[in-house]
Amino acid sequence: MIVFKGRSSMKQYNPMKPIKRGYKIWCMSDQNGYIKKFKIYQGKDEQVSDEFKHFGLGERIVLQMSKKKLKLEGCLAYGLWLFRPNCKGLPKLADDTKSKRRTYDYRISDLGISVFKWKDTKTVHFASNYHGSEVTTVLHHADQLRMSYGVDRKSKKWWRRLFFGILDIMFINAFLIYKELHGKIPLLVFRRQVVRGLLSEKEKRKQLSVSKDARLHNRGIHWPKFTKSRGRCELCSFKYQLQSRPFSKCLTCNVFLCYNDKKNCFAEYHDINCNE
Repeated sequence: MIVFKGRSSMKQYNPMKPIKRGYKIWCMSDQNGYIKKFKIYQGKDEQVSDEFKHFGLGERIVLQMSKKKLKLEGCLAYGLWLFRPNCKGLPKLADDTKSKRRTYDYRISDLGISVFKWKDTKTVHFASNYHGSEVTTVLHHADQLRMSYGVDRKSKKWWRRLFFGILDIMFINAFLIYKELHGKIPLLVFRRQVVRGLLSEKEKRKQLSVSKDARLHNRGIHWPKFTKSRGRCELCSFKYQLQSRPFSKCLTCNVFLCYNDKKNCFAEYHDINCNE
């Protein structure tokens, strides 16, 4: 889940989860937590292709995510399913009040399907035709890594929260690859190294959007024009780091410039001494 409390048709609410409101992301990851594929859940109104319409939500997601990876004909497929304790048709397992922390109870059917109940801080129920109780240590490994030192920037714009969530997924995938190639490294140290590598050492000097030749060529045909809408003054932003938004602009250069009784950026902009 990616935290989001603003307005969005894709926002989900699940009171049983640590993150109760936000975007639900279906992920396909390996046992190390490397996310190979993800899909944003768009709610009940999500458009589904005819190929998967007759499947339930859980079946559909698994088949869509593994469509190119699995060829079910002639292959043995293994599956793992997390479920709620109030699901129908499940065997009776040990009571929570009688179970100690880090203990589990299980039942195995005649078809080889195991149903487990693992007790830790909270109780986890899952069924598998391959795994045992050891999988509880890797079930949420990818999510735990993503939430550690995550990019947490509050925003009411829905797309920003999704961007930050996907950025965290990219960080974790890069971290796991780096650890596989170069050995163990703390996640926080890796994140800092990536950030420092992305930051430029020296701030680049701003450049005017119009070249010097174009500004000074045929200086007699540069005329100011007053428009109905405002625009950012090219010279104020470049030379003085000010946010001025005049109505006047140069017809030839097609840039907004201050042109009034208090300030004449138009004349200075077309002057030969205006350095870039």
